[in-house]
Amino acid sequence: MLQFWAVLGLLVDPRGRLTRSGFLVGATAALCLWVIAGFQSVDDVSSLSFWMTRALPLWMILVCVIKRLHDADRSGWWILAGLGGSCIWMTVVGFTGLLVLGNAAFLPGSVSATILAAILGLPIFGMVLWLHLIPGDAYRNLYGPVSAGGHLGLAFQRTITPAR
Repeated sequence: MLQFWAVLGLLVDPRGRLTRSGFLVGATAALCLWVIAGFQSVDDVSSLSFWMTRALPLWMILVCVIKRLHDADRSGWWILAGLGGSCIWMTVVGFTGLLVLGNAAFLPGSVSATILAAILGLPIFGMVLWLHLIPGDAYRNLYGPVSAGGHLGLAFQRTITPAR
């Protein structure tokens, strides 16, 4: 049980580095929490419990992305570039779909809505794939030591030591 709380603590602290396997484990854990929170019956989306059950998994996903960027010797602020590019992509594709296909493109359950949703999700899929495939820095960097091993206990590095 102690290891569970230690891992949870590492998933909410954006300092340090995260290996590829640690990224997959952490992101999967956060997505599982998100799905479990989705089954919660909440009548009022403005309630505090509704937003708190969704805030933790969202923060955990952001922490996993930041730590994975740290492992590649990049700042966590690169998330903003990815999100900005995704927003531009979604706006352009959404308006193009609206102009070309009309309102039918946004009807739930329609083939055009499914295709449009898949096209809108391409940048996010590409970023997640890139985060998984990019090699980590082989040496100590600004964000901490090299993550040794691939299992959960060693995949999460918490210490921050300046590079020499």
